[in-house]
Amino acid sequence: MKRLSFAVIFLLLAASCSTGPEVHLLSEDELPDALYRPSDNPSANRRIVRSLMYFARTTADGRLLVPNRLGVVARERSSDRPAIEVVVAMLLDGPTPREQEDGFRTAIPPNTELLGVTLRDGVADVNLTAQFEAAGAEVLQKFRVAQLVWTLTELPEVDAVRFRIHGAPQPVIDQFGIAHDSVGRGRYSRLEPRDSDAGDIEGSVAPFGSAEP
Repeated sequence: MKRLSFAVIFLLLAASCSTGPEVHLLSEDELPDALYRPSDNPSANRRIVRSLMYFARTTADGRLLVPNRLGVVARERSSDRPAIEVVVAMLLDGPTPREQEDGFRTAIPPNTELLGVTLRDGVADVNLTAQFEAAGAEVLQKFRVAQLVWTLTELPEVDAVRFRIHGAPQPVIDQFGIAHDSVGRGRYSRLEPRDSDAGDIEGSVAPFGSAEP
């Protein structure tokens, strides 16, 4: 619409400056492609989003490691959505079967959906469906929050995370069981991965948490 308006204004200005009695109006087919026609390439706005995903580390039979800690794997996806949305969506997909064999599990309940995410002053406001609040042991509730916090703060513009359930603010507990309106990595520092808790994160050609065309 903006490009079309620009074309109309251009024609009006040309008409006002003309000294001849006639004005020749261009058809749509005569207008420059870059000015009028939208791109014929549907992937023109897509780019590769790369980031690290954080999951719970477990033993071979699925029990949480003691002391509890997170594990980290790499993800990338081509998308035309904002990077922050893509990162959450990739986390909600959970670990792959191979990663599960290697001791990675997600504490985020199945079928949890992202309803929206916004960013303001370094705080990511994440709106999720009610499945995220499914009943579970306190340690699992801690992990599900920590997974999102550690994953989102991989993005350089994110310092902390605020949670909502169907739009309603939802305080979350930190590693000591204390509730907060927004939380950063420091609230889950005891879950920090060790070097041995990294999955397949080799071979990245761009900084994690980045997007490229």
